[in-house]
Amino acid sequence: MFTSRAEYRLLLDIDSADLRLTEHGHSLGLIGEARYARFLERKERARRYTELLQSTELNPTTEVVKRGRAALGIEITEPTTPARLLRRSDVTPEGIERLLGDEIPASMTKGERRSIENRLRYAGYIERQERDLLRLRREEGRRIPDGFDFAGVSGLSGEVVEKLSRARPESLAQASRISGVTPAALTLINVYLEKLRRSAFISRTYHEHQHRRTDTPYSAESSSLPSTGSRPARRRRPDSRPDQEATTADTHSGR
Repeated sequence: MFTSRAEYRLLLDIDSADLRLTEHGHSLGLIGEARYARFLERKERARRYTELLQSTELNPTTEVVKRGRAALGIEITEPTTPARLLRRSDVTPEGIERLLGDEIPASMTKGERRSIENRLRYAGYIERQERDLLRLRREEGRRIPDGFDFAGVSGLSGEVVEKLSRARPESLAQASRISGVTPAALTLINVYLEKLRRSAFISRTYHEHQHRRTDTPYSAESSSLPSTGSRPARRRRPDSRPDQEATTADTHSGR
């Protein structure tokens, strides 16, 4: 298997292959007890060295600054740990080992130390790929609608569109089992499906809101009110009576 062809290749480094796979091999009866015991010892050494790099506090005292300048060639100006220093481009694993000196477990081989140091050095990238992988696994159950147009998904290659259109998978999980459909392609399809879901939700919410407005009693009353452009008929004042109007007319006629 070529890890360069894998989508999450940072999670498939050869140095951690035994840590990732030996447990599964032992549970299936493929790993003998003697080899499994050696694996457990290596796993414990890796745990202790990782904890040492992550938990050792380096405060900028005179002694620590002097040791940092001699071992790393840099000035330690603020509290830090060896694990955080490893993420700096101007710090090497060899320099960290010189800084720690006798604190490094003597039972650890150079290869074991390098494996752990490299994983801590690129921890930010590894953690991001782990989050992406977990997100994709959570979304594998998402359904793909009947008649879905894969050609409408921007970024999919022609080969992937052809295979998906021919197979017509009903979910992302089924699509992931099709040869040539990469996790990147699944991510594009998942993003497109999420946009469709949100668009349908917004449209449905808008129509429901409009329906509630037309069903209120105020909407019926508003339809019977006169328009703002027409003036209402003038009403007679309550204090004007017919007999008063007749008296006023007689006075003007000279009666």
